[in-house]
Amino acid sequence: MTSTDISARNAKPFHEIYESRWLQGYVRSKIATDPVYRGVWNRVGSRNNPLLDLGCGVGVLAFYLRERGWRAPITGIDTDLPKIEAARNVAVGRYEGLHFEVGNALDSLRGFRGDVVMLDLLHYLADDDQDLLIRRATEAAAGGGMILIRDCLREPGWRFALTSLEERFARAIRWLNVPMLNFPSRDRIVGTLQACGFKVEVEPMWGRTPFNNYLITATSAPGQAVAAKSSDHQNDVMA
Repeated sequence: MTSTDISARNAKPFHEIYESRWLQGYVRSKIATDPVYRGVWNRVGSRNNPLLDLGCGVGVLAFYLRERGWRAPITGIDTDLPKIEAARNVAVGRYEGLHFEVGNALDSLRGFRGDVVMLDLLHYLADDDQDLLIRRATEAAAGGGMILIRDCLREPGWRFALTSLEERFARAIRWLNVPMLNFPSRDRIVGTLQACGFKVEVEPMWGRTPFNNYLITATSAPGQAVAAKSSDHQNDVMA
């Protein structure tokens, strides 16, 4: 099945259920132009760990992985109820082993063991919350798990300026229901992951888009414990 076939199959239910050409086009365009979906597939496609998708939106990543034939359990978490309801409606009768919940990221990580994905999530959180969320993710992925973080990194250049502008527009029109924008630096993310004993790789992930996105892959060895445990935090971290 080609990437065009996959994007069409993922997008079709959104039109059938909601009669929305816009939502159908959004899903099709995301899969066709955003390289992160293939990037995640290349890293988890040969694995069988349960996957926790924090900030899952309408479930595009989960549906993409199912169309690629991946059958491990996937749980999607997001604070946006309409998006979670859309994901649930599309999943029913079409895909098995998918679960979508409204919730915040930190609560969802409690008790979870497996691989963790955060696509375009960290830059909606304050610095301390970003660090705590990453540390909680390392606890969930310890002993052979993987963490995948795709985000716009704060650095000089036109790509960062354009990405920041696009995010502010999406927030202004309320497509993004988020309290703030706070783009992280490469050093902060990588340093936190390495302090927890994870091996880290950083790869540009903008493809044919103009956005300053990178995919950060963090892996732990089987049986490896987390080097730095997270501490309690007073504020909820929202996905």
